Amino acid sequence: MTDSNVWHFHPFRFIQQFRKCGWLSEVDIARLFPPTAMRASSHSHWVSEGVTPPARRISDSYVNLNKTARKFGITTPLRMAAFYANAMVETQWFNLMREAHAESKKYFPWSGSGFMQLTWPDNYIKYWRFRGRQVDQVLADRLRAAAAQASSTDSNVPLTDITNRVPSEMVDWRDDIERLASDASDSAGAYWAWSGAAKPSDISPVLVRETKLVGNINKPYYSCESFGQVAATVNFGHPVSDIQKIALVSGIVPRYQAYTKSITVLADLVWFPAASTDGRHAVATSVSVLFTMHMLCVATYLSCIYQNPRSTNCGRSKPF
Repeated sequence: MTDSNVWHFHPFRFIQQFRKCGWLSEVDIARLFPPTAMRASSHSHWVSEGVTPPARRISDSYVNLNKTARKFGITTPLRMAAFYANAMVETQWFNLMREAHAESKKYFPWSGSGFMQLTWPDNYIKYWRFRGRQVDQVLADRLRAAAAQASSTDSNVPLTDITNRVPSEMVDWRDDIERLASDASDSAGAYWAWSGAAKPSDISPVLVRETKLVGNINKPYYSCESFGQVAATVNFGHPVSDIQKIALVSGIVPRYQAYTKSITVLADLVWFPAASTDGRHAVATSVSVLFTMHMLCVATYLSCIYQNPRSTNCGRSKPF
């Protein structure tokens, strides 16, 4: 049999096709979480704590999260890293689908729910209408007016006073975003889409090495302006014109840490500034690159078998 009668494929084409899937398994999502995260314990003191994502939450949610990513175009490594990094911090590392200790917040009982912590009546109603659910406009207007008053007075009394006018069906819809993995994921994707968070997430990240003093140790982390704009969009509802205000985003440092770990897993090559000031960089080979290298060996082996089915040389590069 001549070569023209044998079907061949290039190993790189095999890898390119294989990586188009983008579906993350439970193990893949667990790998996105940083091993530790820093938080401010007071104005000038920082602590670093271990991060342990709940395996049950990941198991219950990973299918819906993948469906949400496909539905809302969160399908590139940079978009996925930015989406998951924000979702991690918004939910306290996937532990809470409802904002904790929100009873005193001015937007209660319309407090944060789901993977992006949907907050305020307008956002809930916008999501329900996106789902095709009917919400009475008179009630929507009353809730908007109450929310405006709550915001200006920094009190949730206007919103709690109108609670008895909210139909039980709407209360159930609101609770479903906390209770149902499908709603928790879908609402996060909808908020991501209408807030325009994808736009800054598409910018190639430039990482800047920074440190926080934890005890007597300067612990490093990597900030990133483009991701900071994504975090601002998620947290404030819009990007900021003054980049200094990115520092005001709730939990910005652990968001950076989650993003750094996520792009290390999802992207191909990530350049990290070294601790020295001579302009050198350290390159991190991501898990996806290691997987790609392994699959390239598999593809090379299979290609060799297809081209030379009786050859004994293919086994020399067998990747098993």
